[in-house]
Amino acid sequence: MRPLTEVFSDHPKSNDMTYFEHMRFALSLSVGFLVIGVLSVVHAIFPFLFKDYASSFAEEVHHTLNVDKYR
Repeated sequence: MRPLTEVFSDHPKSNDMTYFEHMRFALSLSVGFLVIGVLSVVHAIFPFLFKDYASSFAEEVHHTLNVDKYR
């Protein structure tokens, strides 16, 4: 059985992050997804509001994940 510290640190290390850097990054993405989710519900009801927010956020996340991966 692997030590518990490895279970928590393997994935962050594979992305050149510490555990807490990875936690902050993942939580910031989570908050962004939650906000975009709420704005998307509002957009579904009022299509004239928040027209490009979800697609812009998706592009930003895609860029961040792909660019940061190759730093």
